[in-house]
Amino acid sequence: MDSGQRKRPNDTPWTSAGFVRSTLWLLPFLSLLLLLTAVLEQKPRTQVPLVVISLDGFRHDYIEIVKQRFGHISLPNFDRLMREGVRAMRCINVFPTSTLPNHQTLVTGLYPQHHGVTANTMFDERLPGHVFSMLNDTSLSEDPWLDGWPEPIWRTAQRHGILTGSMLWPITDRPVDGDVPFQRMSRFKYNAPGELHYPNKRRVDDVIGWLTSNHYKLGLVLVYFSDIDIMGHFFGPHSVQTAEAIIQMDDILGYFLNKLEQHDLRWRIN
Repeated sequence: MDSGQRKRPNDTPWTSAGFVRSTLWLLPFLSLLLLLTAVLEQKPRTQVPLVVISLDGFRHDYIEIVKQRFGHISLPNFDRLMREGVRAMRCINVFPTSTLPNHQTLVTGLYPQHHGVTANTMFDERLPGHVFSMLNDTSLSEDPWLDGWPEPIWRTAQRHGILTGSMLWPITDRPVDGDVPFQRMSRFKYNAPGELHYPNKRRVDDVIGWLTSNHYKLGLVLVYFSDIDIMGHFFGPHSVQTAEAIIQMDDILGYFLNKLEQHDLRWRIN
């Protein structure tokens, strides 16, 4: 084979010189076709909001545990979500399986050793005398790592002009790189003790208010609920208290879905 025709190690049928040469003449026609398509459609681009809801401490088999105790129709709204959507039967957590590390993984896509949040309460040997806790607003606001942490998705979105909201989502209470979610409700405003001063239905109403505002459009909303996690820690996964918390959360999911339908949002968000 002539050296000028020698196949490069990374050549594929789509990157070989012959394919590229035979395709070049099509480019003007493809460009014209794309231009005509854009002109003919003349449809404005619409932003479809993404709502991420975290039910902290929700074990993979909680639905089955509750149905065994209270009957197969005890969780109609979880059933509706599974029927109209999907349910993953297996999921691998990051470790440790604590609230703060996992929720930071959800918004960064990184393991704890890379995003830096390794526990709900943590310290750095380089900073003696400093303890950083998800339950202490002051310690988090003074966190010297905050500006150096990997960028969460809400910060990335807002850098690109997409407004975001946080409903009690961990580590959205203080600025990251000088930025906070456009709409946010701080966990610390109601977190004494727990978040019982901020009823779940009111949280849903506030999120719906964000999504229906005529003054701004949110592209991403992060929503956090801790009820099931609290009951699971205090009373155990097979307790009546935990099962009742799951049933109550099923009611909240139904309330949220009904509110979406009332405001014609059911099929306008992801």
